Amino acid sequence: MNPHQKRQNKIARYIAVGLLGTTLGILSSAVEAKVVLQAAEETEHLREAHLASSLVTQPEKRKEIADTVKLRSLSPLLDSIKESQEPQKITSLQPSALVPQTEIEPYRGIIQLEIKFKGFKNTVKGTGALISQTDIVTAAHCLYAKDYGLAESVTITLDGKPISTHFLEVSTRFKDSVLRGSKDPAFDYGVVTFDYPIGSTFFTLQAASKDLLTYEYNVTGYPAEEAGNLRTNSGFLQEKSGKTLLFYPFDTKEGQSGGPLWRKDPDSQTNVCIGIHNGQYTKYPYEGYGVGVKLTDAIIKDIYKIHQSNTLRSQGWIERLRYSIFS
Repeated sequence: MNPHQKRQNKIARYIAVGLLGTTLGILSSAVEAKVVLQAAEETEHLREAHLASSLVTQPEKRKEIADTVKLRSLSPLLDSIKESQEPQKITSLQPSALVPQTEIEPYRGIIQLEIKFKGFKNTVKGTGALISQTDIVTAAHCLYAKDYGLAESVTITLDGKPISTHFLEVSTRFKDSVLRGSKDPAFDYGVVTFDYPIGSTFFTLQAASKDLLTYEYNVTGYPAEEAGNLRTNSGFLQEKSGKTLLFYPFDTKEGQSGGPLWRKDPDSQTNVCIGIHNGQYTKYPYEGYGVGVKLTDAIIKDIYKIHQSNTLRSQGWIERLRYSIFS
């Protein structure tokens, strides 16, 4: 190959780099810049590569370049970039298991809620975790709706008898987000208070620690479609759980919202709740995963404030929470 042919081949390669920059216009500018830069670096002639790139912006040169350079060799590269940008689909979720004995500890501290909204004829079902003899923490969206406001009443069944309360409240920030039309899952928590003891098995609210990925956790709740059946999932959290939300590959159903994300602490032998389940996530990259509010010190303090806003108060719950937060 004579020097003139080598020079022509080299120019053709530079032109291909420039044409690649234009072809990748359908992709994001970040990906385009990265690919063009990598291709140019391989030739070790950045100045000439950028010159070739500018040529393809001239309409009269495009047909000539297209006839000279074969783009078929670039298609595998383009395909691989497009595939890397496509959302990853979850192939399987961990199925839940039926809890055969709901009256034993800790499952007797997980309560099915029947919620009534004024002006809405159907009963909404949810799940809550007992955090004192009289108080249940649950998901805010079980207790508050944009078109109906705060629920009119919450009913549980104790020893076969229905017990109702009107004392309930949710996060103010959740209310604000609902009114804006967003329903922010990071503040999806609320409290239901009864005026006399409804149980003795409690879950201790605890801020999620940095080493939470090293432990297995449970998500437990009552599916609305299964009358009275309590179901639970167990496993590890998704490693990229964020600052405000926890993600887990568990198959959960409507009605389990408000259930605790918990584990048995081997040292204290207490049932530690680090999150509140609020459904299945719908956005990439965690589409299909179970998602829950990640408890932090700030959120636990806010739950304490929500409880204080109720007319009824459980001094045992208040004092224990005050000690755990401020000690």
